[in-house]
Amino acid sequence: MQEAPLRDRSELPDASKKLEFIAPEEIAAAIERVVADSCGMDKGEIPAAVLRLLLGFRRTTEGSQKLVTEVLDGMITEGRLTAEGDQVSLKGER
Repeated sequence: MQEAPLRDRSELPDASKKLEFIAPEEIAAAIERVVADSCGMDKGEIPAAVLRLLLGFRRTTEGSQKLVTEVLDGMITEGRLTAEGDQVSLKGER
């Protein structure tokens, strides 16, 4: 598989909707999508957008936000995303 598919889990039963069931690659793909669709985004808004808009979670918990933020920070460290202050964008965009 070249790219992780983004799957909306809003219709799944609650027992099947656990963030630990989602691969970090899918979370990273969701982060890239929300950042690209917004032409850059405030870092603090990214976890909720990823969880609610793309992955289909009704609410965000502190733990789920932390996990998405860890993936986001890794993407910034790897150079896949750029951060200037609190603003995050795709590499090469401003």
